[in-house]
Amino acid sequence: VKGWIVAVATIAWPTFWLVPGFDDDRMIRIVLFSLPMTVALALAAREAWHGCAERLPSRNWLAMLLGAQSVLFGIRIPLGPFAPFPLGILPPNDLVVAGFFGLMIVLSVGQTVLIISMTLEREELRQRKLASTDALTGLLNRHGLETVFEDDRLPKGTALVMFDLDEFKNVNDTYGHAAGDAVLVGFARICRQQMRQIDYAVRLGGEEIAVVLSRVDRAKAVAVAERIRMCQESCVVDVDGLSLKCTVSGGVFFSEMDSPVHVRDALAAADRALYRAKSTGRNRICEELASASGAHVHAGDDRALRTQAAPV
Repeated sequence: VKGWIVAVATIAWPTFWLVPGFDDDRMIRIVLFSLPMTVALALAAREAWHGCAERLPSRNWLAMLLGAQSVLFGIRIPLGPFAPFPLGILPPNDLVVAGFFGLMIVLSVGQTVLIISMTLEREELRQRKLASTDALTGLLNRHGLETVFEDDRLPKGTALVMFDLDEFKNVNDTYGHAAGDAVLVGFARICRQQMRQIDYAVRLGGEEIAVVLSRVDRAKAVAVAERIRMCQESCVVDVDGLSLKCTVSGGVFFSEMDSPVHVRDALAAADRALYRAKSTGRNRICEELASASGAHVHAGDDRALRTQAAPV
């Protein structure tokens, strides 16, 4: 809720009591108190609800409680002339008084508990993110990859691309690890730029980065891998006045089988394709396709290589 709304309401309410006759007209007091409370609570509920993308279970419940409290204050305005205090201007009724203030206490305590719960959930989410994120590149780590697929299986229509920076050890040995880190961070940035929001990039270790592409076909997966390779080929990283270039090789795994493929098997298949890319000249993309008839390999320099392999 905007701070100025709270400030105006805080200052206005005691100011109204200085107006002659204000304390004698209960209906005016109900309206002038309930209206800003209704608006403020509704805005707070809206703010809480719009933050549901944060994936905190308590946030949705907090939004509902704030909304309920907003409605509770809001109904005092139309019911004012006909309902007993504290809902309206008629003489108090013990049952209404107990029910109204009892409900207010329950809602207020519930909101306090949920706010504390949100704080704990946010901290847990932060710790979980730290545990599944690579500190250098900001990509997922191997543990993060396991959390993406709860059953450790890639569904049909998912491709896994394994990338490895070519001769990366020479960069570290010649220019130092800081230069190597800069090259690796630059490649991670390229992967993020070429992916969609439904895709994932994972640093598996060292200079190996895997990209998981969701809802794609075989041709699309190879095309994305080629695009990432070409972007890296033309990328120049400036480190302490030095202009460094480092190409990348990739292995694409795509399953056309109806049953999901285990992540471990997909990684092994993509790694085999990556090995072929490395052994046939580097700076290229090779493909391994799991199907009932075998695996096909495609080289990124448009040379058609085809081998028969056991299904993954």
